[in-house]
Amino acid sequence: MSIISKIKGAAKAAKLWITANKLAAGIAAGVLVVGGGAAVALGAGFLPQQTAAETTEAVISSDLSTEELAAAYEANLLRGEQMGQPLLDAMWESLEQEYARETTTEEETTEEETEAEKEELPEVEIPPVVVAPINDEEDEQPQDDGDKGTSDEIDISDVVDNGNYENVGVSYGIDVSKWQGSIDWSKVAESGVEFAIIRVGYRGNTTGEIVMDPYFERNIKGALANNIKVGVYFYSQAINEEEALVEAAWVVNVISKYQITYPVVYDCEGLGQNRIKDVTKTQRSKNAGAFLDYIRKAGYTPMMYASKYGYNNNWDLSYITNCKYWLAHYTSGGLSTPSDYAGTYHMWQYTSKGSVPGIRGNVDMNIAYFSYSNTPDPVIGTVSYTVKDESGSPVSGATVTMKGSASRKTLTAVTDSNGTASFTDVVVDDYAVSVSGVPDGYATVAESQTSVSFGKAEASYSGSLQLKRVASSSVRYYVVDQEGSPVQGATVTLSGNAKVGAAVNMTATTNASGLAEFKNIPLGTYEVYASGAPDGYSLPATTTKETANITSSDPYTGSQKIVINKDEKPTETETATEPSTTNPAETTSSAETTSPTESVSEGTTSGETTVPDSSETSPETSQPAESSSAASDPTQSLENGTDPGNTP
Repeated sequence: MSIISKIKGAAKAAKLWITANKLAAGIAAGVLVVGGGAAVALGAGFLPQQTAAETTEAVISSDLSTEELAAAYEANLLRGEQMGQPLLDAMWESLEQEYARETTTEEETTEEETEAEKEELPEVEIPPVVVAPINDEEDEQPQDDGDKGTSDEIDISDVVDNGNYENVGVSYGIDVSKWQGSIDWSKVAESGVEFAIIRVGYRGNTTGEIVMDPYFERNIKGALANNIKVGVYFYSQAINEEEALVEAAWVVNVISKYQITYPVVYDCEGLGQNRIKDVTKTQRSKNAGAFLDYIRKAGYTPMMYASKYGYNNNWDLSYITNCKYWLAHYTSGGLSTPSDYAGTYHMWQYTSKGSVPGIRGNVDMNIAYFSYSNTPDPVIGTVSYTVKDESGSPVSGATVTMKGSASRKTLTAVTDSNGTASFTDVVVDDYAVSVSGVPDGYATVAESQTSVSFGKAEASYSGSLQLKRVASSSVRYYVVDQEGSPVQGATVTLSGNAKVGAAVNMTATTNASGLAEFKNIPLGTYEVYASGAPDGYSLPATTTKETANITSSDPYTGSQKIVINKDEKPTETETATEPSTTNPAETTSSAETTSPTESVSEGTTSGETTVPDSSETSPETSQPAESSSAASDPTQSLENGTDPGNTP
């Protein structure tokens, strides 16, 4: 970006700031040095808005040469103690938005360059991610609050001005850790908070173990789910540069799955105590520099955190470069009383007694002299879930629900003919996903629900869920003959249309009880009938079909019995009858024909043949009413070997 663009942009930003009426009484300004050492007075402290606006307008309309503009730019960078550094920082940071189109190719960082920087990261063995307990004694680390000043209680509603600050490159936010407990991030978002710097972890003050803040994940997901942009900070207790690099690598590993917009911060307090009590000023400064350099190379914006006293006395900033600076200085009156710290800072923690809806107790509040208003909200491009049954067939008409944990939002979509439910603009969150609306004929199973976590915006995400086709545990039908006796070996057919899936056509064979049973029949309406008879039986002339309505997984038993006819034909021991020689109407079965040489004794059963006396030459025949038939009782015996109905 050219020097001319930067100076014009700075002046324009100053004018916007004034006209935006950010401060009720006036504006923190300074002396804007222009070419030749001349000064255009914006004021060394607070100016009435009208005077400041007129003076700024004069700067904007000044007919300065390129050389004069360049000199003004450089001079103002060197005179932070006179010109009001926060204002100048805000001007400079806003240029990126106001004049982004003028950025030259040489000043742009290409994707390839970013990847190259990442490849240059030192090789560091990253410790495992261990979540710290809530009441961790290693976290009772002293804070350097004494030199931060006296903090007034400030309500967020008295600070945020309806979001107009984004137009001039300023944003308001908070920083939180486990000490704020459970936070209602939806209320925090409604209050006007734009960003949150969240503690990701810390190194134990005596053991030196690196652990994750127990509230980190719920905090970062809750903030992102409510469209609050986030940065993170790490509480370091590194004693050398090697430990600082390990801390930085650990942080990058943890935050890589989240959309980090604001800086990644190095925070080291409690100097001269615990495990860092013997670390010198130079060494601790080198530690901070090593940490922040790693963060920068990893593709994040590095930031140093310290108090006014700390920057002036405890840190050598010559080792801490190429980063933003976060100042902690509590002045009476908060934002209405700017810090008198003479150095450069890009973010100001102006109170530790902030009051924000959704947070119990006090919270640190900050003003950043930069913003990222053009950053897309943290959403997933498209989320889709495909619902199938156990056979792999798609299920249409199923309602899929996604319930967000931190956002407390519920999203629903119905599967199409391909079994796909699609969601758009899904905010980053942890979701419980389930099939909440099941079409007729299906039932939920364990695979009907799942969980998914989105830590950063992605182009798309696809998942799958499963339903089970509902089936009756059994369909039972009985087959009997016309006398009600069970028929074994009969074939029974079940056919019809299932509510889901293909048509059903099945057969089963009856057992000794006459029962035909079908297993796992899908819900639907079917016809059941005897379609085949065993030997000795025949099907009725008219087929009897029973209707089976299967509406649940309960066993289904036919309400009627299927009857088939038993054949009217001789048994294996019976033969056709022959006509009588004395009376054509009379017949004697071949089994009753006697031989002349056979004799009968008293007590002969009907299963034995009888003959008359040997003097008789013609065999006697039975009367028609006495002839044997298939229905005759085979156990009945004959008296004296003759049929009582015959005459001697």
